[in-house]
Amino acid sequence: MSLEKIHLEILQLLLDNTPQDPSDTGDISRKILFKSVNYKPRQIEKACNELETRGLVRLHAGFYKNEWTSISITDDGLDIMEPEEDWD
Repeated sequence: MSLEKIHLEILQLLLDNTPQDPSDTGDISRKILFKSVNYKPRQIEKACNELETRGLVRLHAGFYKNEWTSISITDDGLDIMEPEEDWD
C-alpha cells in the first residue's frame, strides 16, 4: 500500500477531528491519537514522519509501542485538505 494513501487517510482523520469553529483550532484541540488497523505500525510511523517533514502535521509524542502517536494537523495541512472557497 502506498504511503500517499496512508498520508491521505491520516490527514482526513485529522481534518474530521478538527473543530469547525476557527477560534477553537489551537494545537491542543487538534491533537488526537492515531491508530489504524489497516496499516502496519512501521508504515504509519514512516507516513507520519514524512508528513511532519513536509510541514503538514506536527508530532507531539513519539510512537508508543510502535502503534500510537499524538499528532495534529498544521495550517498547511488544512490548506491542502480543504478546497478553496472561490473555485469559480
